[in-house]
Amino acid sequence: MTQISSEPAHNAATLNDEVTLALRAITEKRAATIGYLLDESRQRHIADDSVREAIRRYGRDIGHQLRAQMRDRKDLQEFSGLFTRGLESQVYEMEPVSASRDEFIVLFPLLSLCQLLAAAGARRQRN
Repeated sequence: MTQISSEPAHNAATLNDEVTLALRAITEKRAATIGYLLDESRQRHIADDSVREAIRRYGRDIGHQLRAQMRDRKDLQEFSGLFTRGLESQVYEMEPVSASRDEFIVLFPLLSLCQLLAAAGARRQRN
């Protein structure tokens, strides 16, 4: 497992194979769309809580899909194995920190959605 560092290398991509780059580009487009939705809501003084709830709902749906594949639906260690496998873990360059039956911590050093949402928040502060 990766040790938590006080200086994470956020948004410093290290994987650059063709498939990972293609999937990352698609993810970044989706993240940009969500960021634009939030920006446009703010510019029109429309509450963005519906967009944020949609993001949370999307995450919950993914969690429920993963739990449906598990033998023990309360075992975080089993969940962590499903969550951090496959191409998505490469796209975000996930770094598992801790995985046990009681705790699961994973870092997302390359998470375009968070980067774009943070940029949207910075734009909001300037406006």
